[in-house]
Amino acid sequence: MSTTATGNPSASPSRSKREGKPAGGFSLLGHLYLCLYNTAALVAWAYVFYLFLEHCLEKRSWMAGGGAPALYRRLEWPLIIAQSMQIMEIFHAMIGLVRSGVVTTFIQVFSRLQLVLFLFRQIPASYNTIAFFSLIGAWCLAELFRYPFFIVQEFLRCFSQGQKAPSSSASSQTGAEVPMALKWLRYSGFTLLYPIGITSEVLCMFESLHTLKLPMFAHYPYPMPNVLNFEANLYFIYIAVLLAYIPGSFLLYNHMLQQRKKNLYGSGSDKEKRQ
Repeated sequence: MSTTATGNPSASPSRSKREGKPAGGFSLLGHLYLCLYNTAALVAWAYVFYLFLEHCLEKRSWMAGGGAPALYRRLEWPLIIAQSMQIMEIFHAMIGLVRSGVVTTFIQVFSRLQLVLFLFRQIPASYNTIAFFSLIGAWCLAELFRYPFFIVQEFLRCFSQGQKAPSSSASSQTGAEVPMALKWLRYSGFTLLYPIGITSEVLCMFESLHTLKLPMFAHYPYPMPNVLNFEANLYFIYIAVLLAYIPGSFLLYNHMLQQRKKNLYGSGSDKEKRQ
């Protein structure tokens, strides 16, 4: 599950000077852009969640042929758009617009994209499972907890930048002024949603393994020799991916727990200062 810190600009005044960029101007434009991006992402995921709830609440949807395949048909393109937007979060990390690590962000975004852009579209068995429902629910709720926090945080930073001089400490604010309810949801919601989401992702991939044994996936995209001079056995690739989920999910979850402790309760030095 994607938990990248989309709303944490890292361009401090000193860094901006080293890069030859106006600290205040870059920071204000960065906050404005992130505010707009997070708002667009929130709208996209809210629409996916609306369609998800609509499907689940329609009694007819659960009758003959109204299970996971019907849900996927309804969500396919809204889900593709909402998830593909998060590719921008990788670039945000690369250019230093947010503090997120590039590798961590890439892994989190790619783990979803390989499902949305490839597995779900190529192998119906991957979403023809109850795990698809829990996956969509967990993904949507996680994003509906994250993006409102980032929107409010960036709005407050934009307001601060407009009221204070570029040399002030406004650009280093962390979101302490964001309502505690939003902050708590952003840094606590994942404790339940991440295990549900990651387990659902694994189950969806596991359901696809039987299909991935077919010759068309054993020599993907085309049997050798071909113009690309390349082929891959997707069955073994996904076996490796599933094995990588074991240490990867543990490390990412532990990292998020550390971030939760830091942002909700502060570091040791912060506690000493308060005392």
